[in-house]
Amino acid sequence: MESIINNVIDYYNSQISSDVIYEQNENAGGKVRQKNGNLVESMVKIIIQELCKLNNINEYKITGKSEDSIRITSKNGYIDASVDVHMSINNKSVLFSECKTYLDKCYLDRANSDLLHFKKLDKNNSCIIVSLENAVATNAENYFLDEGNIDRIFYLVDGKRSGSKPIWKSEFYKPINIDVLKELINHIDIVIKQYI
Repeated sequence: MESIINNVIDYYNSQISSDVIYEQNENAGGKVRQKNGNLVESMVKIIIQELCKLNNINEYKITGKSEDSIRITSKNGYIDASVDVHMSINNKSVLFSECKTYLDKCYLDRANSDLLHFKKLDKNNSCIIVSLENAVATNAENYFLDEGNIDRIFYLVDGKRSGSKPIWKSEFYKPINIDVLKELINHIDIVIKQYI
């Protein structure tokens, strides 16, 4: 596990700074959110890949978004549901993760709605949210967790999000919380081990 922790932290530290994007782009906020959202997604994928190697699992697949969405139909229409990371082992879906730079109530509501569909497919599917920062009131978070569509939320850095102190600026940098990262790795490892 130590090597996974180190690889994730090294990746985070090498990618978190977005000063160049901010200085050279009119839509800096959107570009930074996209880059750091992709950062969290990549961190989850690193964990999955390394755990699959450690557990000698060769038949796994990591997809997400439109690559592996599911179509939900009604009498007159349909929607496609997906999240950032979908993991399957031996062609069986086992883990779904929404990945955010920061999680606020709107993002949490949307993730809850999408993850509901994956829980309906199989209540044993692990449905998680991984975010760098927390921007959700405790009562709202508890409300969505009580609905039962989200198994866990992992906030990888400490403290509430502050729009005036973005963590991608060096003076407001926040390190990864090692204990939370270990919990995330352990959660994914337990999911993987159920399908060995």
